[in-house]
Amino acid sequence: MHMSGGLRICSRCAAIQSAKEASKDLTGKEAEKEIKVLTASKRRRLSPYLKILFFSTLLLGGCLAGVWIYFAAEIRLSKHPVYVNHPLVKAINLDKAIQDYSFDHGGMFPENLNSLVEKYITVEELPGADAESINYKRQSPFSYELTLTDGKEKIIFTEKGIR
Repeated sequence: MHMSGGLRICSRCAAIQSAKEASKDLTGKEAEKEIKVLTASKRRRLSPYLKILFFSTLLLGGCLAGVWIYFAAEIRLSKHPVYVNHPLVKAINLDKAIQDYSFDHGGMFPENLNSLVEKYITVEELPGADAESINYKRQSPFSYELTLTDGKEKIIFTEKGIR
C-alpha cells in the first residue's frame, strides 16, 4: 500500500498512477500503450481466495461425479433388485413379474410360476420354504389369483389389483 495525497492505494494502482505521471514525458501513443498494458494486467489477475474457491469447487464436483458414476454402475450391474426374504415382499415381486409377463404375452397370464424364471424373476424369488403361504392359480388365460396367507391375514393379488 502506498500513500498518494493522503489516500492509500494498492501497488498496482500506484504503478498505473506513476505511469500516468511518467507519460507526461512520453508521446501520446506511447503513454496510452503503457497505460493499457498496466491496466490489462490488473484486470487479468484473480484474488488468491477466488482461485482457491474455484479449484476446490472443481475438486468437489469431480469427487461427487466419481461417486455417482461408481454407484450408478454398480446399480446397473445388478440385474434384479435386492432380494428380501419376507413373504409379503416376495408376493409383491411375484405379482409384478406376473403383470410383466402378461404385458409381454398379449394379456395372457402364465400357467405356473416356473414360466417366469429367467426373464422376470430368479429361481430364488420363487416360493420355496414358504410355499404354503404363497399360492398361484391361473383361473383363465386372462385372470389369475396370487394368494398370500400370513398368519391370520389373507392377501389376494388379482389382475385387477389387491383384494
